[in-house]
Amino acid sequence: MKKKLKPHEILADKNNVVCICPDTDCEWHGNCKDCMALHRYHATIPNCLVFELKSKKEINVDHINAGNCSCEGE
Repeated sequence: MKKKLKPHEILADKNNVVCICPDTDCEWHGNCKDCMALHRYHATIPNCLVFELKSKKEINVDHINAGNCSCEGE
């Protein structure tokens, strides 16, 4: 069983704070705070979360179009 880490311990690990989005051409890549703000405004799901959920099979996200990032061209 994984040890439950405190928030500061999670954020201290560089592997947990690197941008995981596969869309490396996006101008917001690596700037997760702004990317998330744009997606919240447009009520869309960022490509990184779609990618992560698909890899973990947490929910069925096959109907989500991860190729069209709503923050592009903003």
